[in-house]
Amino acid sequence: MLLLTQSLAALAQTSTLNVGILESANMGFLDQFQQPTGFEVELAQGICLRLKRNCEIKLQSFSQNLQDIQDEKVDFALSSIMVTEERRKHLLFSDHYMSSFSIFVGLPEQPKYRQVKVAVVKGSVQEKYLRQHKADTMVAISYAHLNETYQALLGQEVDQVLGPAILQLGFLSQHPDKEYELLGEPIRQFNLGGKVAVALPLKQFELQQQINDILSEMLTDGSYNQLNKKYFPFSVY
Repeated sequence: MLLLTQSLAALAQTSTLNVGILESANMGFLDQFQQPTGFEVELAQGICLRLKRNCEIKLQSFSQNLQDIQDEKVDFALSSIMVTEERRKHLLFSDHYMSSFSIFVGLPEQPKYRQVKVAVVKGSVQEKYLRQHKADTMVAISYAHLNETYQALLGQEVDQVLGPAILQLGFLSQHPDKEYELLGEPIRQFNLGGKVAVALPLKQFELQQQINDILSEMLTDGSYNQLNKKYFPFSVY
C-alpha cells in the first residue's frame, strides 16, 4: 500500500500540465521552427521548469482560455487576463505578473459622420466598456480571437481596435509600413487598467501558492526582468 501511495504521488508530480496562452504578437506565437514562444509562453515555461513539471502549451484565444479554465481543461493560463471582482467569482488568480491599461489603435483619420466601428475581443472588459459607455458614438464589433480584431482592421471592416496597450504595441511593431497609430489617451478607469495574473480553476489553492512562490523568486533573482527586457522596452510589471 505504501509503495502504491508513493507511486501515485510520483505520477502526480510528473503528469503534464496543460497551460493556456493568449495567441498574440508578443505574448504567444510560433517561431520559425514552429515552436511556441513569446513573453507569456516563456514565463509559463519558467514556472513549469521550477515546478519540475512538463507543460503542454496551448496557444488559444482569450475567450477560449477563460472557458477552458472554468471547465478545468487547462491547469492554468497566462492569457493577459486582468483581475476583476467579477472574474474572481469564476477564477482563482495568482499574484500579478503584469500591469495593463487599454488604448485605441487605428488610422489617424477617423469617420466624422457615423458611429466608429471598434473591434474588441468577445467577453473582454473592453467590450463591456464600449457597450456601456460609448454606445452613442461607437459600435462594438466582437471577435472570438484577438488576431481577428486586427485582421478586421487591416481589412477595413472596422475603424479601430480597443485592447491592452502592450498587445496594441505588438500589432504596430508587426506593421511598420502601415499608418496605424495609438489613438487618444490611455484608459485606466472602468476596469480597463489593472493587474494581470495567472488564472487557475477555482479550488486549485496548492498550485496557486506554488505559482506565487515562483513568481516571487523570478522577481527576486532577476529572471523576470531579463524576460521583460527581451520583449518590451519598458517595465510591464
